[in-house]
Amino acid sequence: MLKDRIINFSDTPVSINLKAYDILDCGKTASSNQEKVKIVEDGESCEHGSNMVTLILQTDTGRKSRVKFLVSLDEPFESILKKYCEKRELEFDKYLLQMEGDKIELTETPRDLDFEDDYMIDVVKSKKPVLQLVDENKKNYEFDDEILIV
Repeated sequence: MLKDRIINFSDTPVSINLKAYDILDCGKTASSNQEKVKIVEDGESCEHGSNMVTLILQTDTGRKSRVKFLVSLDEPFESILKKYCEKRELEFDKYLLQMEGDKIELTETPRDLDFEDDYMIDVVKSKKPVLQLVDENKKNYEFDDEILIV
């Protein structure tokens, strides 16, 4: 805080008229406790800051399966998929994410992929068990004394 004013993520030293001699008070506020992945219900307003984005996830059943999320740009897709699977009562480890046919890695974030509001993401059932995929991918690598050579 600066002179009893809460400083937002989007503020700059110029926008808040910060001087070299100013003292900033730091502490937790209600906005810092904001969920990083929040389901947006139908009809609910969805105003958000510059560090958040709205995404829509759906399965191949289309509109009936759509769930809109308000997420932090730095939140991994893994937590977004987990929240979707909880909402739709699906088994998390049997699904993956795709956009326009390209797989989205669960470690990636909306910021990594330059996502903007209302991007549509497909939740696709994996055709093979995860362990089988890992086992098949081993064929693409050579192992020598526990050193991976690609």
